[in-house]
Parts: sequence; structure tokens; C-alpha cells
Amino acid sequence: MNQEENKGNIKCNTCKKIIYFNREASFMKCSRYPEGHSSLYVSLCQQYEKQEFEVVHILQVKIESWLKWSYETFGKTEYMHISKAYHLKEEVDELIKSFKMMEDPGEEIADCFILLMTAAFHYGYDLEKIVNECDKKFEILKKRDWNKPDENGVVRHKK
Repeated sequence: MNQEENKGNIKCNTCKKIIYFNREASFMKCSRYPEGHSSLYVSLCQQYEKQEFEVVHILQVKIESWLKWSYETFGKTEYMHISKAYHLKEEVDELIKSFKMMEDPGEEIADCFILLMTAAFHYGYDLEKIVNECDKKFEILKKRDWNKPDENGVVRHKK
């Protein structure tokens, strides 16, 4: 890979900021994150093409905008993540219903995802921490023994 292929700028379609990309240095920087991007971005830098960065950057910006809207609309309380989790339980029931009715579940999936992500971000998580927690949990799941599916098709691990 020559030096020109190692460097470049990516314009984020969501926040319209320019992200400085340097694969060799494993570093990304944009005006939104002047201190540089997290190690999640660095990890992506080493594994994927530049377009993959934009996806992660867009998701981070989107979730931050959802949380900002939530604060502006409903107010910011110390335990907002708990109320979002209760609301998420209700939305999961609606998602199950839409699957059973063979309806397009897109809106219910969006409700669940927005509530889950804004609850996590309000609690103090960011995408890097969420991905790290998912990776750790997935390693645990792979080592478990599993029971047969129940009447709803749910497979639980053996205790």
C-alpha cells in the first residue's frame, strides 16, 4: 500500500464533518472529536475500508442526536435509563406481536433499538463500550451448553 492509499479524508454524511484518516498511524480525527477517535475507530481502521468508519461515525452521531432530542423533549433525569428500559419492555412485546402477525416489524425494531441505545448512552456507555461488552458476552455464550427450545422456540443455557 503506497502512502497516498494510507491517508485521506472522509466526509461524514450525517454531521458533515471531515474525518482525517491515516491507516498507517491507526488514527482518526475529525472536528467533532478533536482529541481523536476511540480505539473502536482505530480497530476499524486496521480491519476495514474507509467506508466502514463512516457507518460507525454515523451511528454514534445518530444515537447522540436521539439522546439530545429525548432530553429536550422529556427532560433529563438521573434515572432516565431505567424508564427507557421499562418502555423497551413494552416495545419488545409490540415487536413480538408484529412478528406473529407477519407485519413489517421495521417500526418496532426501530423503537426497540432507539430505546436500547439511548438508555445505554444515558447510563454512560458509548459504542466502543457496548461492542466490547457484546464481544465479552458472546465469548461466554459460545462456551455454554444449551437446552432444547421451549414452546416459543426460546433456547436457554443449562445451569
